[in-house]
Amino acid sequence: TALPISGAIYLSYLLQFYVPVSIIEVSLGWTRIGQSSWSPRVRCFSYTLRTLLVVGTCILAGAIPNLGLFISLVGSISSSALALIFPPILYIMTFRSSSGSRPRCRLLLFFLFSIISVIGFIGFGFGTYASLKGIIDSMIKSSTQSKSPCHAPQSANSPFL
Repeated sequence: TALPISGAIYLSYLLQFYVPVSIIEVSLGWTRIGQSSWSPRVRCFSYTLRTLLVVGTCILAGAIPNLGLFISLVGSISSSALALIFPPILYIMTFRSSSGSRPRCRLLLFFLFSIISVIGFIGFGFGTYASLKGIIDSMIKSSTQSKSPCHAPQSANSPFL
């Protein structure tokens, strides 16, 4: 099962990085949206950025012994932010001066959306803590197991004790 998964990652990795790299390049001011021609300097910066991102993710994947815990960390950060924190904040910012609603209704919505955002921050904190704790525990466990690779663990009823 590992070979098909690694093949799928190998074939789709650049496609998955296309959108984030494009957003980073536009936000850094290197390119404009829809720009097709690059100067040699911008092309060099772009290739350097892409290389650093790929190498960085490979280092992270190799450094973390249990990739499931890292995926859990990314999920705890992004899902709570995308589902519970950002939508209420964006709604409040967008419709805070809406003249069509009554002030009492706006106050109630502000209160409810604030509660949702606070719950999102609490979930973000606990989820991130649990994921980081699991990653650190896994790293400690793997480092203590790999200290003596030549010596197998001995049981209590071993004749060599």
